[in-house]
Amino acid sequence: MLQSLPLAQSLLAPEAEPTMGISQVISTTSVFHRWHTLAQVLLFASLGCSSTVESNRDDAGDVLTVDTAVADTAVVDTTVVDTRVDDAPIGQDTRVVDVPVLDTGRDVPMTMDTAPVDAPSDVRLPPGTCPGMPSGPMPEVCDRALCGNGMIDTCSRCAPCGGGGGEDRPFLPDSGRCCMTATESCDGMQLNGATCASLGFAGGSLRCGAWCGLDASGCDACARGEREPRCVGGAVPAVAPGGLDLAVRENVVGLAWLTGTGPEGVMGLHFTRFNAALERLGDSGCLPVDPPQRVAVAPTPSGWVLAVQVSSGLQVLPLTPDGAPSGAPRRIPGGQRPQMTARPGGGPLLEWQDARGVVAELLRPDGAEETPPVVAFTGSLEYGNGGATWVGDGFLLAERLLSNGVAIVPMDLLGRLGAMVFPVGTSSEFPQVTWSGREGRLVYAAFGGTPHMRWTRIGRMGNALGASVQLGRDREFFNPCPVLSDGDDTLVLLAGYSGGHWLARSLSAMRVGPAGEARTAPFPVNRSPGTQSHYRVARLGAELVTAWVEPGFPGQVVLATLRP
Repeated sequence: MLQSLPLAQSLLAPEAEPTMGISQVISTTSVFHRWHTLAQVLLFASLGCSSTVESNRDDAGDVLTVDTAVADTAVVDTTVVDTRVDDAPIGQDTRVVDVPVLDTGRDVPMTMDTAPVDAPSDVRLPPGTCPGMPSGPMPEVCDRALCGNGMIDTCSRCAPCGGGGGEDRPFLPDSGRCCMTATESCDGMQLNGATCASLGFAGGSLRCGAWCGLDASGCDACARGEREPRCVGGAVPAVAPGGLDLAVRENVVGLAWLTGTGPEGVMGLHFTRFNAALERLGDSGCLPVDPPQRVAVAPTPSGWVLAVQVSSGLQVLPLTPDGAPSGAPRRIPGGQRPQMTARPGGGPLLEWQDARGVVAELLRPDGAEETPPVVAFTGSLEYGNGGATWVGDGFLLAERLLSNGVAIVPMDLLGRLGAMVFPVGTSSEFPQVTWSGREGRLVYAAFGGTPHMRWTRIGRMGNALGASVQLGRDREFFNPCPVLSDGDDTLVLLAGYSGGHWLARSLSAMRVGPAGEARTAPFPVNRSPGTQSHYRVARLGAELVTAWVEPGFPGQVVLATLRP
């Protein structure tokens, strides 16, 4: 698919359920992780940075761990690292080649195409955008004299050899430089026969970018059909979106998202609201926080609250119902990778990671601290792949301890923690939890044999209530899979196996009955190439709403409603 790639872009047991509520039984080194970006690639967003809220209906990431451990029973290509935990290098096509390995609870390096989809080496945007952003796009393969002439040209690219050339980059001894020829993917109206469909999208309009690379931001990434009644591609005007989170308040969808990313980190935080028809209601641009790296959002009785990871820790920012800041950010030094879980009628549960482990506290609606922070999980953790759920008088928090598998801890409304339980054995990870009103549901990944996803019932203290049930075929789905309850049924957003955490080869949805039976077979949510990142799901009336990031350049945020 990609015809040109500059030298600088080469990469590297069951228990009886207790009858008491949580409140009756409970007794008692942050560093800035830079993106694993390609050399000299700057990806930024093209939205103006007014701090006011616009009311209109126009069309107007993070920790990536290098882990070279492989399954004892497999041979894999270890020349490319596994990209982990939620935030893929945005602007990259991370299609994954299937590798015959068994997951042993360690991350397996996968062979994948990590080249940006025709990304320009220097993206510049119009004046008036976020501070520090340059302006005007540069050509990618050929210089301005050829890029823009309406013809697809082939040009020579050279760089210092750095130890030799190779057949792709013949060594030129006289100049000490290694060169290769590369061809523009497109130029003007000339797309070289490419279409959205030929790239793997459902359809849409493919364009040639000003850098003479393919711009797929107008391509349709939705599966469509009666179970996906509405879908909005390019839901926010972002170039190479760097992260997002999703929440719903009174049938209004709130989407917190980050602008593009570059070597200096993500440059802007935005909050966009949509109605139940997925029509845009307004946008708050460049919210007043330090340059953000990651964001979480939750609804409150008075509006919304954002938890934003910045280089020094976390900033907690309250917003009005219209998305305007309603106070100054509260700072939590050293915190990173925030997660929030909504609490009906009050402020959310906030979790984060710092040098102590996983820390949790309840927030007031204005983002202030309601209960003192407590350390919920310590030791060797796989934080960022778990979740939490409201259970009526407190929360259940779920994470994976590397030596013990999925761990669940109850927490009451005074911030007190109950006993930790391990409901599904050591060969388990990616726990996602929800509450039906009477008991909980846990969806998790099992890797004791061939990796796959499983569903099981849990009690009020997190204990297993029965046998677990497999969801899908072996290794068809293997990733954190967000879950919601609909009465006794469970609604699951299934993420296709890709080899990277929170990087889905595809997205599907299904309804699971109270005994683990499939009410609906998994049905596709997206139709697009590459992998999807930052996928989220929330209840929207009788439907679900989901959002995700499509990779590539410029990339896009997709928002869709589902009827599983």
